[in-house]
Amino acid sequence: MGGWRIYNTPQWRQIRAQVKANAKGLCQYELKRNGCYVPGYAVDHIVPLSKGGSEFGGTFTFLSKEAHAIKTASEKHMTVDQIMAEWGVLAVPT
Repeated sequence: MGGWRIYNTPQWRQIRAQVKANAKGLCQYELKRNGCYVPGYAVDHIVPLSKGGSEFGGTFTFLSKEAHAIKTASEKHMTVDQIMAEWGVLAVPT
């Protein structure tokens, strides 16, 4: 399926709801790195689809808009192992 189309599926809506609930609606970057309670905005694939991440499996996190922009910019030149080392700690159970 790939790309933006997955975000309109019932399966993705279920994953999003689970991740958001398990994160208690809070940005995991701000909570775990800075100890701040900031509302989250986006469920994010820790390993991006463009680097082989799974559409509906794998690891997810819940991020604010700002944290999502930081993660997206930082991962462009990283390997999957580097991404997991840097961002894997923010994983939220599904």
